[in-house]
Amino acid sequence: MPEAQLLAESPRCSMVAAAGCGKTHVIAEAVARHANGRQLVLTHTHSGVDALRARLRRLGGDSSHSLIDTIAAWSFRLAAHFPRTSGVVEPAPADDEGWNGVYAAATALVGRPPIREMLRASYAGMYVDEYQDCSRAQHDCIVALSEVLPCRVLGDPLQGIFEFREPNPTFWHDQVEPRFQPIPGPVEPRRWETTNPELGTWLQAARRQLERNQPVDLRGSPARWLQVSGPRNRMTEELRACRAFAGSGDETVVAILKWRNQAHSLAQRLNGIYSCIEPVESLDLFQYAAEIHAARGPQRAAKVLEFAGICMTQVRTQLGSIATAFEAGREPGIRVRLHPVQREALLRVSREDSIEPVLVALDRLAELRGAIVYRRELFYEMRSTLRAAANRQDEALVDIAREVRRRTRIRGRRFPLRAVGTTLLVKGLEFDHVVVLGPEQFDAKHLYVALTRGRRSLTVVSSNPVLTPA
Repeated sequence: MPEAQLLAESPRCSMVAAAGCGKTHVIAEAVARHANGRQLVLTHTHSGVDALRARLRRLGGDSSHSLIDTIAAWSFRLAAHFPRTSGVVEPAPADDEGWNGVYAAATALVGRPPIREMLRASYAGMYVDEYQDCSRAQHDCIVALSEVLPCRVLGDPLQGIFEFREPNPTFWHDQVEPRFQPIPGPVEPRRWETTNPELGTWLQAARRQLERNQPVDLRGSPARWLQVSGPRNRMTEELRACRAFAGSGDETVVAILKWRNQAHSLAQRLNGIYSCIEPVESLDLFQYAAEIHAARGPQRAAKVLEFAGICMTQVRTQLGSIATAFEAGREPGIRVRLHPVQREALLRVSREDSIEPVLVALDRLAELRGAIVYRRELFYEMRSTLRAAANRQDEALVDIAREVRRRTRIRGRRFPLRAVGTTLLVKGLEFDHVVVLGPEQFDAKHLYVALTRGRRSLTVVSSNPVLTPA
């Protein structure tokens, strides 16, 4: 029996599928061709929602026969519909603790007979994708829903890289399989079947090694290995590997590192050839929106310079003396004659309480000679926030930033053709080409996620062709 039909006909089950083996396709096919009645389909990210909707459209599925959403958004909407009972009110929480409260409230509501009847009237069944990423609070909510609706959960324990939030390496074995009957999932490496079937086959073998926490040998593999022999050579080889794809046309490329500060540093050294992928929650945007809003006088100008400095090159290099003056709580002296356009824009920020000069100053800073914006998404989301704030002076800038970010998530993010990101930021995404940097720092799960993002090619820069999980 095809996996999609088996999935649709199994009322309470779990399915494991490796990266690139068509898990999203199986869910979409089960909903489009084998489901009876409207289905609730939940996942973790907005990019996952977009992928499921796109696959469903390709299969000719009727969008009215399903509701596809994130676990967070669906749980919040349910709880917020019954604020007196749940205690959940607008706006949405800003931290994990707040969201755990939302999931607990949604779980409690699902236990009430009237809500159960409402759910049965609304949906004939449900599917949950990327289940390995569920927190305990989310898992409890899904378990409660599975007592009301036929429920199928799908995931890949080897891609469970969010365990740092709630460490539980045996989650799938201890919590998932006892509640959801395991059924066989797809095994063919569909992601690579038309682009690089040899790579897809090799990655299946590498998966078996990593599942046992064993090393993966790149020698004789379809991956390209670039050797590094020291810190200086590593930097040279990393830059060379990334620059090799500078002329890749409309094919997508991602360079993957372990830590976000490493990604920022690499993008800066590449002078704008690559741009950073930002976290969906964009804490840097919210932090600087709050700090710029709260600051006044020279301190606000200093914050604007600080924000610009984490988004683009040349700010501290060319405006060091100006930044030092503002940081000391004073305006730069008249003897500071360089960069008069940027200086005057920043003086307006220092002298006026309105938020409009901040937007002007950011635009002038981006015009610095040789300046390259390498955190483009963050920079332009701040500009969108400042534009929206022009006629909303009484509102907190951080609240406007959250609204802007929410609209971006709903609209869908456009990733750069050449991107830099961490495993946490690229999981669930796929690109034409992947460059894995510093794999010595990755454990088996992070390494597997990194190795499986590319459809066409895989390049690894490391000191040893044998990759040993950290």
